[in-house]
Amino acid sequence: MVKILLLIGALCSMTVTSTDGTVTLPQKTFKVQQGRDFRVSCEVTGEDFLYWSTPSKPARPGVAAIPSVNIQNGQTIDRKSVKATGNTYELTIKDVSVQDGGNYVCQGSIVEIGGVQKKQTLKIGEKGTIVLDVPAFPSPTYKWVKDGQEVTFPDPSGRRSLDSYTGSIVITQVQKSDEGNYSCTVTLGTGDTAHIEVTVVEMPKINKAKGNPVSRRLTQGFNATFLCDVESGYPKPNIEWWFEWSGKVKQVEVIHYPRYTHPTPNAWTITNIQPEDAGKYRCIATNEAGEDVQRFEITSVDIPPTIDPMDDIIANEGNRVELTCSVTGTPKPTVEWYYLGSYYSDQTVSEDDQGNRITAKIVFETVKVQNSGKYTCIARNGARNLTSDTVIEEKKMIELLQCQKSTHLSHLLQFTLLWDAGFLCQSRVISMDIQFRQ
Repeated sequence: MVKILLLIGALCSMTVTSTDGTVTLPQKTFKVQQGRDFRVSCEVTGEDFLYWSTPSKPARPGVAAIPSVNIQNGQTIDRKSVKATGNTYELTIKDVSVQDGGNYVCQGSIVEIGGVQKKQTLKIGEKGTIVLDVPAFPSPTYKWVKDGQEVTFPDPSGRRSLDSYTGSIVITQVQKSDEGNYSCTVTLGTGDTAHIEVTVVEMPKINKAKGNPVSRRLTQGFNATFLCDVESGYPKPNIEWWFEWSGKVKQVEVIHYPRYTHPTPNAWTITNIQPEDAGKYRCIATNEAGEDVQRFEITSVDIPPTIDPMDDIIANEGNRVELTCSVTGTPKPTVEWYYLGSYYSDQTVSEDDQGNRITAKIVFETVKVQNSGKYTCIARNGARNLTSDTVIEEKKMIELLQCQKSTHLSHLLQFTLLWDAGFLCQSRVISMDIQFRQ
């Protein structure tokens, strides 16, 4: 097939381009003047000559559109004629004018398929085209085959149609089933076949129902898992975890961070959360179609309350006794004493100069038997609250309760004042037992 571009002016130039094949022209550029006759020939070998086609002209104000005309051998149409001499087919334009400008085509019977992209990619869920782009006149026959099975148009689903002008397949909504190996045989007299490998892809999509970013406030010592919930994407997306919300300076790699693990490809777990884990992170799901990003932020890491250890206290009636509960934690905890399950009002709370240590204190200037019972110190900072009870008894002997340590997030110190009648030591003794529990 050969295309001729004819530009008409005071001095006319005609540019001719030819495809590789059996339709050839002697030269690519011609110069002609208006009012003169112009002749150009194409040589057709190894196939049949069909026609010279004239350019079409779009409509403009006051002027109707001019359709393209196919002039066969021996025909004359509007000052244009075609005459054969052997394998040479000469197009003659009498009295050249500006209206004669445009693209002229010398058409042979063999349709050559050239320039077809052998590998093409379509996106799932979108409109797509398997591009053949082999136009011809008259319209050739396009026969498409996918994975050995002939493709009919329109197909039963109604999604695929054939562009009769170019032979391309137009798909209204691409599906995974459209992937495969296609071949198309184009026939106009004789035929030629193109082979196309079609791959379908789908952009990764992360479920962001919990927000983007996902912000979490965590507690020291606990574990936390972050989920990159990829709900779609084809081929299967690859997932990477990175520090910060932009850039790729520092990757979350479990080999370098012993407290990091990936229980599944799309999950990241931090064990034994520490304050230094606070910060911004993101996961990136990537495939050939593109990527999607989910952002995370550990806004703060709370440190559960810690109550300083205390020793058991033994006191005589009338002695001065202090119950002191000293606590640290982040955020700043509240500290309160309770007596027999009720808030004990006669207590004082103070902080150190830095506000890092909170102390609640009960002072008995002269301890009495009426003060016996269970005293509980509770420290809270919002991470978790825990209560624990201790049985209160009057005993004839001093009994020291074992001090127990816990790892829960709030702490209780329980003081039990036990009355001893003093039968053994012939004196009145008030015993206060301290039990440290969580």
